[in-house]
Amino acid sequence: MRRQLLSLDAAQYGDRDLSARISAVLVEGEPVARWGVDWATGSGVDARFRCAFTGHTSWVWAVATGVVDGRPIAVTGSNDRTVRVWDLTTGQQVGEPLTSHTGHDDAALAVATAEQCGCGT
Repeated sequence: MRRQLLSLDAAQYGDRDLSARISAVLVEGEPVARWGVDWATGSGVDARFRCAFTGHTSWVWAVATGVVDGRPIAVTGSNDRTVRVWDLTTGQQVGEPLTSHTGHDDAALAVATAEQCGCGT
């Protein structure tokens, strides 16, 4: 994964040849890079996006966003068998994680959010 991130960085800074060379590097004991970078754009990461949400103890496989009571939230599902809700304004976890104690007992590979229709049904 680090190889792919470095490749993305090289493309973002305008060096597509370096990006391709980084993607092509074979790493002993690791699979061939899963993807290459055709183009990238952007600037430095905004400080608001630099915080890492801590809580999961394994890979996060799924992320969905939504709005609850007018506040933006993210829902994350992990291989650690938890689903967590995050307040995107504060970066804090909302409530306790959903775990086997709340009826969830396997890796969370997908999450989704929905909007209440308000149609009375």
